[in-house]
Amino acid sequence: MPSMFKRTVSAAVLAMGLVSAPFMVGAQQSGAPQGSVTTQPQAVDSSQFSDSDLQKFVAASQKVAVISQDYAPKLQQAEDPTEQQKVLEEADQKMISAVEKEGISVDQFLMINQAAQQDPALAQRIQGMAQ
Repeated sequence: MPSMFKRTVSAAVLAMGLVSAPFMVGAQQSGAPQGSVTTQPQAVDSSQFSDSDLQKFVAASQKVAVISQDYAPKLQQAEDPTEQQKVLEEADQKMISAVEKEGISVDQFLMINQAAQQDPALAQRIQGMAQ
């Protein structure tokens, strides 16, 4: 995977993790990092996700949320852009690893997250699994 693509995906995971953490596990939102990536909304068919896919998403989301909460203070304490980038890269790697260890690709993880934001029924289904 080219490093530029990986950085874009991992930045999106970090931004998503900080934003969706309260959605997935009921934690308080700590705010998205400066310069977070925004993605173009695309229509996603939520019926394409099996219960197994959603269970993997829930497990990965919970781990991403914990990592996000751990790294948010470190990011805020970083004194310069170079140090901030180092913190982001470290968090990104941990988040990507956590997602992949749950047996789901980063792309599918992001797709499910996006679909949940667009489809209240899917979001409710995911929340039910997260409890």
